[in-house]
Amino acid sequence: MNAVWSYESISKPNFNKGEIASARASVLLWKSLYPEHTTNLVCDNQTIEYFTEIGLIDYYDVVVLLEETNVNKSVFWASCKIQAIKQIEAPLCHIDLDFFTWTKFEDFGIFDERMAASFKEETSYYYLDPKIATKGTNTKLNFSGIAYNTSFMYFADNDIKNKYCNTAINYMEEASNHYDSSIFNRDKSLYMIFAEQQLFGEIAYQNNINVKTIIKEKYIAGHSCYEDDLFDNGILKECFAEKYLVHLGEFKKEMRNDINLQNNVFNHVEFLLKQ
Repeated sequence: MNAVWSYESISKPNFNKGEIASARASVLLWKSLYPEHTTNLVCDNQTIEYFTEIGLIDYYDVVVLLEETNVNKSVFWASCKIQAIKQIEAPLCHIDLDFFTWTKFEDFGIFDERMAASFKEETSYYYLDPKIATKGTNTKLNFSGIAYNTSFMYFADNDIKNKYCNTAINYMEEASNHYDSSIFNRDKSLYMIFAEQQLFGEIAYQNNINVKTIIKEKYIAGHSCYEDDLFDNGILKECFAEKYLVHLGEFKKEMRNDINLQNNVFNHVEFLLKQ
């Protein structure tokens, strides 16, 4: 199994103390849980230099140079994540740098399906209507409205991995020339979320895959809450999640200018790594 992390230095990287601690925990805790996995960092040359400077680079078994695409990185600022997955052989899981766990989810069946993710999202296209998102592109799917949070992703085989990656990358390359700038300027996450999370859900739906999730409940976009999912295929109730994992997510914005929050994350990581 390949475990993959990715980063592209679109601007000069400058991780704070908490972000460095999180990235460190993400890979080191994974290695302790799955010593048989190969840990891969897929990134650009500037990131290699920066990760060397901050002492992260040696934690990865393999460092792979990110291949170039024709994607507008201002609009699709996390596109390297999908490109990284495309470059590495399945079976693989991709873990975000701000996601770390001290729990062996494999024992609870997280790798039982062809695809897995953090949790399901009931979007009702709250993020971006497919007609708007795909305008000017050749992306033709019967959209279901189901997306998945992809701070953690798993693909059992290259066939389904490449269907997702090729669909998403082709979409991003085409949408780079056709996106609605007024929508993008209002919320710079919408197009990226559509490419990464909505298309993950749609590819699963088109291929009749019941995505395995870490969280049992589904997230209701626009209401910022979780609800029971009648068709859940998860392993962990959301209310217990903090006992098993950390995903900083939006918390990074709060942490950015708060040294106390950064220290809390750092101390938590140090505690976990000493166990």
